[in-house]
Amino acid sequence: MKYCIVAKKKIMKSSFLDEEKKIIHIAENLTPESRASCKNAKYVLELKAGIITEKSLKIRDYLVIQIHNSL
Repeated sequence: MKYCIVAKKKIMKSSFLDEEKKIIHIAENLTPESRASCKNAKYVLELKAGIITEKSLKIRDYLVIQIHNSL
């Protein structure tokens, strides 16, 4: 499945994840209305520019996604 995003914020980065939530592509320096895609992505994580570097995320890293119910 091809996953495509359109940047709507100032400058951001997107991490494309496979079904195991492993980073398979990082699109950098996306500006408003720019596009990025990744053929085998199941998920995309949009982050402010600098967060990927700050957290030392790289291709082949696995992410653990936790959803907290605030109700």
